[in-house]
Parts: sequence; C-alpha cells; structure tokens
Amino acid sequence: MISLRKPLLLALLAAPAATQTFVVDVNNGPGTDYTQISDAVAAVPDGATLEVRPGTYMQFRIRNKNLTVIGELGVVVSPPTFQTVAIEISDVDASQAVALRGLEIGSFLGPPRINLRDSAGSIVIDRCSGVVGPVSQSGGQLLISRCDRVFVRDCAFTADSFIAGPIDTYLSNVNFLNCDLRSQSFCIRQGGGRVQITASSLMPQGPNPVLSPALLFLAGGELVVNGDSVLAGTANLSVDLAAGTGTLVLDSDTVLQSFPPNAVDPNVTLVNRDVPRLDAQTQELGGIADGVLAVPMDATGFLFVGFPDGPIALPLIADPWFVSSSVLQSTGGSPLVTGSYTVPNAAWVRGVEIGWQGIVIEDGAATASNAAAYVHY
Repeated sequence: MISLRKPLLLALLAAPAATQTFVVDVNNGPGTDYTQISDAVAAVPDGATLEVRPGTYMQFRIRNKNLTVIGELGVVVSPPTFQTVAIEISDVDASQAVALRGLEIGSFLGPPRINLRDSAGSIVIDRCSGVVGPVSQSGGQLLISRCDRVFVRDCAFTADSFIAGPIDTYLSNVNFLNCDLRSQSFCIRQGGGRVQITASSLMPQGPNPVLSPALLFLAGGELVVNGDSVLAGTANLSVDLAAGTGTLVLDSDTVLQSFPPNAVDPNVTLVNRDVPRLDAQTQELGGIADGVLAVPMDATGFLFVGFPDGPIALPLIADPWFVSSSVLQSTGGSPLVTGSYTVPNAAWVRGVEIGWQGIVIEDGAATASNAAAYVHY
C-alpha cells in the first residue's frame, strides 16, 4: 500500500479557510453570539461556522451562502405549530458548500422536514435525524429537488405516515451512507437523477401494515444499492421492492427481506452489478480521518480523497461519483485499501468538507465505489 498524505494536506491548506466561528445558544450562556440559528444565518459572513449549543430552536433557512452548522448533542430545530419545514437550504451555487451536522428536527404537526432545493454546490447532511414530538408521531422527512450533489450520512428519518415517506428526491444526485430509513409508505420516491444507497437500511415502521405498494418508487433516473444494505418488506401485506419506471441497480451484497416473487415492476429495469463499498469518517480536530475501500480477490483498488462532487462521466469507468481536486491517497489489493490523514488542529479546518472515492480494477474493467463525504467539526 502506498500512502500519499502530503498531497492531501496541501490540498486541504489550499481550501477556503472557514476562519470565523460563532456560538449559537438559545439559553444565552457565556460566549453566546446569537440565541437563534436563523438570526446567525442571516448575519454571519459567507464561509462561517455556527456552533450550536443544546436546546430547541426555531426553523431556519440557508440561501445562496457558504455555511456550516454544527450542533452539540441535544440540538432540536422545530418550527411553530401548523408548520412542518424545520430547515431549508436553497440556491447554493457551484462554488459554495453547506453542511449540517448533529441536528434533530421535530414538529407538533409532522412529519418535520428538511428541504434542499435548486443547488449546484455540495450539501452534506451528517448525523441528522427526526424526533417524535408530543403530538406528531412522524419522525422526519428529507425532500431534495434539483440539487447536483447531496451527501447524507449517519442519518435516521422515519415517516410514520400513510401518505408520505422519509425521502423524496427529484432531478437530484444524492448519496446515502449508513442511514436508517423507515416508513409506513414508500421509503424513497425518486424522480430522475441518480441516487446511491450504501450500507443503509430501508424498512417498514411500526406495527401497522404498509399501505404503499412498494418500498421504492421510481419515476425515471437510476437508483443504486450496495454495501450490505438491507431492504425489507413486510410479512403481513404484499409489498413490492420497486414500482414505477427507471433503473434499479442491486449489488450482490444487498439483503432483501420479506418480498414476494417478482417484486420489481416490469417497467423498472433491474440490473445486478457489484459496486465496491467505501466507508470514510473523521474525528474532531487533531484526530484521524480515514477511508476504507473493499477490494475483491485478484483486483486492485485505488483510493482518492479531495472535495465532494457529483456523478460525472469517465471513460471506461462504471458508476463514477467522483471528488474534485482529488489526490491518490493509497493503492493496494484485497481485502481492503485504507488511507488516513491527521486532521489539523486549527479552527479554520472546522467546516471544510472532504470527499472520498474508490476505483477498483478487476479483469481489466474499472468500477467506481460509492462516494463518501463528511464535514470537519
């Protein structure tokens, strides 16, 4: 294995430095700059990072801004009664990036929602989830419309509703990693674009029978599932795996549970194809960030790291979800190729988004792994 850590650090140092950090505390404790996230979003400069202390906050919107919001354990964003949109991110241009980390959303009349729309820049949703409110029993939705590159990792969304699912994507490119999605309706409804689900679980929620005819509903586009993901139906009602139109790609490691025979709509193109699994994670400033690429026997893996980007077309490489300004971090063979770097212990690193991508060459053919992205905190 060859490790190339110096080029990565040079790439990090060349990134726009998020040097300004502001404290948001609804209880107005020592060092507080703002008591509401919405006020901070409106006032802080482009490229800033918000550190949010525990408490319940009003809804907020990020529009056309480069911003990172990092919540401590116990941060809940809840809109007023009769409203369900907790967070909205929109109009992020290609030179900007937005990241949310450690936020829970709740509402009295659920399900509470995070809306992402009309954005060409990178959006990372990291360790966010929906909570069950005192009135609403719906645990959260993520709605994504016309977004070029969205990365959702370590998140949990549950839509305990007969008419709405936890994930809606429209003409967007979205990558899910290590997520838990549950629903009484469909788990994902996709209209065009490219969605990839890695090492995640999609299954029914609660004791009631699922009323949706399928776990996945496609209306064009491509949905790729890999990395030991679990897709589950229900034993008490016949629920198909996929309905609609489009392409569903299943890796051989995908686990299918409680589906009837021929559980894919004939109008959905089913493709069975192995997709290499990639995992990546980071620690706090001064800690270690690393990526791990699974490599089959007699194959060669290449692990790249840089800044998150969306799907691109590369000659002779299947399933490219690449990262821009990337450098080769390591290369090697079965079973794993790993790479790592020390996160600089400097305030400007907080808020920098990093993406990983793997390429596996086997029998002369090159296949891209899923992408993985996170924000430094």
